[in-house]
Amino acid sequence: MLLGINVALAGIVGVIGFALVYGNSRFNSIDRATIKPGVLNPTTPETPMNILLVGSDSRAKFTGKDQKSFGDAVAVEGQRSDSMMVVHVDPKSSDIMVLSIPRDLWVRLAEVNIDDKINQSFDGGPSRLIATIENNLGLTINHFVQVDFSGFRDVVDAIDGISLYIPFPARDPITGLNIPNAGCTKLVGDQALAYVRSRGYVEYRNGRWHKDPTADLGRITRQQRFLRQTFRQSVAKIGPNPVALDRMLTSVLKTVTVDDTFQRSEMLTLARRLRSVDPDKVLTYVLPVYTDVAPDSRSILRLSQQEATDLLNLFNGFSPDGATSDAITPTRDTDNTPPCN
Repeated sequence: MLLGINVALAGIVGVIGFALVYGNSRFNSIDRATIKPGVLNPTTPETPMNILLVGSDSRAKFTGKDQKSFGDAVAVEGQRSDSMMVVHVDPKSSDIMVLSIPRDLWVRLAEVNIDDKINQSFDGGPSRLIATIENNLGLTINHFVQVDFSGFRDVVDAIDGISLYIPFPARDPITGLNIPNAGCTKLVGDQALAYVRSRGYVEYRNGRWHKDPTADLGRITRQQRFLRQTFRQSVAKIGPNPVALDRMLTSVLKTVTVDDTFQRSEMLTLARRLRSVDPDKVLTYVLPVYTDVAPDSRSILRLSQQEATDLLNLFNGFSPDGATSDAITPTRDTDNTPPCN
């Protein structure tokens, strides 16, 4: 799921940040994903870096009520990603940008050369997913980080939950989401997972329940709000506290996998930059898309190529000078919900 991935940015801060504190012993305990040669683009400390963050929706570790809400490994075969984000770090400016890629985006899958939703490419492993993104979007991917669906709650609980402003009472009977009151709400593991997973999100307004008609795009909006708040609160809570850091790292190490080329020196460099980042200045974007119908009658999303060009160039490190596309406007600037401490 990538945390809906939203805790993913906080997760990667922990993954790379622990190297500054614990050294090689903890570094070597991170699970590694083998990426086919030539798929990832090498980088240097002086050049911009794009990190692909994905959330695996594998149900292999689910039991009991989790299987009822999200399905088990038999009912939901293979591995797909409910959330995909590209995190762009520029060493010259220390800026961080995050681009969400909708899971229903219609693309040509790498290796098998068939058209399908982009989340299906992850069923062929991270190499196929990375190649699919690079081939269809022209995005350069330098590193890969995966967060396991079943570990999401542990990461959220490790920082004592996330306080998020919910404008209306909300629920989703499929994921088990149940937020009875509007206002600042602390989402702990189970409810945080239900919130970022929700595609059947409904909220109580004007005396009746209204379903979010935007499906995956609405979920991305909620995930990005959760991401910003997670980053903000994890930085504030962990700070210089070694006990809080250790708790966070213990949870992260159980759920995170990184590519086999991600070296300790790169993580150290990235960690030093992230430690000085203001969470409120992390810019979030959504890939511009429009709704359509696939040949097999499934509802899909297609890339709005003209609107996406400037945004994709931005994430490839090219100057957006002269760009007029609305896609360059960060989603953060359109989020008018009050912050929660």
